[in-house]
Amino acid sequence: MEANESNTDINMVEDFQNLQMLIFDDVAGTNTRLMADYFQEASDKSGELLAAAQKKEEKELAFEVQNAFDAAKRIVLKTWERCHGAELVA
Repeated sequence: MEANESNTDINMVEDFQNLQMLIFDDVAGTNTRLMADYFQEASDKSGELLAAAQKKEEKELAFEVQNAFDAAKRIVLKTWERCHGAELVA
């Protein structure tokens, strides 16, 4: 697919709006905690890959993936906190 072609199955803006609404509707924080736990687990697994990596490229990729999952966790938690005006307690 060319960069200027659109894919009707992928709409990032809509996906982010859906995520924001999911978090907004999650008053108790249950779903947000599940997402944060998933991202933490994925980050931990990426850390294991980083520790086991032999080649420089493998280490760099594992490091970037781990950082991405850490960022995703921070994003969902911060979004919940902004939507609900409180800190989400684990």
